[in-house]
Amino acid sequence: MVSFTDLKTALPERFRDAATAYETLSGVMDDQLDPLRTNGTKLADAWSGDDQVGGTTAVTAVRDQYDRASIAQADLASVATELNTLADAVELAKGQLEDALEQAKGFAIVAADGSSIKLDMEALQAKGVDPSDIKHYMTAMRGIADSISDAVSTATEADETAKARIAVLTPTLTGTPPAVADVPEPDPDWNPEQVNDWWQGLTAEQRQSLLMHRPDLIGPLDGIPTVYRDVANRTLLQDQLADVEAALKNDPEDKRLLGIREGLLEIQDRLDRDSGNAGYDDRAYLLLIDSEGDGQAVVAVGNPDEADNVVTLVPGTGADLSNASGDVGRIDRMVSDANLRDPDSSTAGIMWLGYDAPDNVAMAALPSYANNAEDALQRFQWGMEVVQGGPDQVLNTTMGHSYGSTVVGHSAEAGDGLRTDQIVFVGSPGVGTDHASNLQIGAENVYATTAPNDLIHIVPDAPWAHNTAPIMESFGAEVFETPRHDGSRAEAHSAYWDDGNPARDAFSQIITGNGDDVPRTDYHERWYQWRPWG
Repeated sequence: MVSFTDLKTALPERFRDAATAYETLSGVMDDQLDPLRTNGTKLADAWSGDDQVGGTTAVTAVRDQYDRASIAQADLASVATELNTLADAVELAKGQLEDALEQAKGFAIVAADGSSIKLDMEALQAKGVDPSDIKHYMTAMRGIADSISDAVSTATEADETAKARIAVLTPTLTGTPPAVADVPEPDPDWNPEQVNDWWQGLTAEQRQSLLMHRPDLIGPLDGIPTVYRDVANRTLLQDQLADVEAALKNDPEDKRLLGIREGLLEIQDRLDRDSGNAGYDDRAYLLLIDSEGDGQAVVAVGNPDEADNVVTLVPGTGADLSNASGDVGRIDRMVSDANLRDPDSSTAGIMWLGYDAPDNVAMAALPSYANNAEDALQRFQWGMEVVQGGPDQVLNTTMGHSYGSTVVGHSAEAGDGLRTDQIVFVGSPGVGTDHASNLQIGAENVYATTAPNDLIHIVPDAPWAHNTAPIMESFGAEVFETPRHDGSRAEAHSAYWDDGNPARDAFSQIITGNGDDVPRTDYHERWYQWRPWG
């Protein structure tokens, strides 16, 4: 338990120094992981013929060490986060204690160990305080006592929480983790809060066992911190890439498999780089990878668990694993723009392709793809909010492009809605509802933009399509301008993240909480206005 004296003499910067040391160690380990993974896979080439089993054994051994080191690296990063959180809490509590002691000066005496507080009658008499006013000072004294008690309690709670979490996070690099059969698994029906409670209750050895033996369970599970999902999904990426390569040996011309392989390799390339296409120094994290069908992926640029601002981009028609890296590039640009705009806060971004997007314009006329994505996007945003520490810890913005805006709209309107603070619709055909207020976050927090010559204007504003376009006046969103694009209508539909496009400036303002500064524009009219017969 933290005592009055402990808090009074506490030095929060010591915790931050320790956090920096853990971050440095985590970074050093991270730098060594990629060579270990890359060079380890080359071991199999040293054997041939009947001796290939030796290569397989060697690769398995190196892979096992890589997995253990990855888990330790993630644990070290999490210890740093816990120490920084503790430093913030202690600094806040110490400030509250110091304020209380300052208020007590001149009329109350606080014991040196904080065990008691009493009125300083000599000081009050010297001030000429009327005895009838003593009651007032008694009340003020009790308030100071409560403030002191609250400050010590806050520090104690933070200390105990950090102690428990760091004990669990302490990396286990020696010994054998428990068999996966001995580790309790989450109920499939649990929500992200329950999943997070379960994960926080596991020991370091149990987590290590699950990450090594059940990455398929941990990788896609909403409610688990980013660093651990990343470890699991990097393992799954390698497994899926190996499966695709093996399948291509049987059918080298399979277009779907060739596309999936290209997508996996491009995501691997982004994970291997320290910075994104825009050149800003942000590590990428893999939060979902699935090579079945058209494939799915969720990639974060920067850690969304620790950032001040997070933007989640949902891509639209034609998006699949084979071209997911293009949308990751858009996240790179938005994260860079936002961090340059507001260097005093940190921004992370997420490319969320956690659904089966329509393959073409004809299929995009159907609402079924959006309906089928509702639960997945709602759970993802919920899980992120839980790991971030609650709804008020981070400014979350969800952005939908093209059919992705339809997905966001359906997800925000359905059930309990979407755990997000702001929504941005870009080049939207309609979002499944006729007014921004139906999205459950307040119409003033819903933004929309569409270039004048965007091909999306051809989609009718009809109930049997995707309902009212969010740039229409009747929809009630905050509309900002994207200028006409010099290219074709199809090019205009994808140009919002191009260099020099003013939309990017508006995106960075909204993402960093400065949406009020974005100039509004007149509501656009669509090329085709649907009218009911009669």
